[in-house]
Amino acid sequence: LSSMTEQGLSRFILGNLVDYLFMASYGGFFFSITLLVTRKLNETSISRNIGYLISILGLSAAISDGLENIFILSMASNPVGFPAWLAFYHSLFAHIKFKLMYLSASWIALVTLYLVSAWILRTKWTMINLGGLSQRIET
Repeated sequence: LSSMTEQGLSRFILGNLVDYLFMASYGGFFFSITLLVTRKLNETSISRNIGYLISILGLSAAISDGLENIFILSMASNPVGFPAWLAFYHSLFAHIKFKLMYLSASWIALVTLYLVSAWILRTKWTMINLGGLSQRIET
């Protein structure tokens, strides 16, 4: 950052500020999709309660990303005098962000796989039962 021109530094800061719009969009996406697939689960299952908790992780990932950007912006405001120990917290929030995004995306994938598999099995079972029923009626 210390070798950036004034215009380059301004673009860097603007890019990080625009990143907050991206955070809001992916935080809302993970929250909404997680709630959507979780609500398809059985109302009395513990999985549904876990899903509600995991839906908050998508929003938490975006908040963690915002905190990470605060450290990036503070580094940009003083690239030469930026205290090295703050880099630890920048990395920590980045790590937390990616872990929470991974957990949210994994939940969405697993529940979707479960729901699709259950639908396929139900459909096949219905087709098998209907096939047997129609055979009995014809004979």
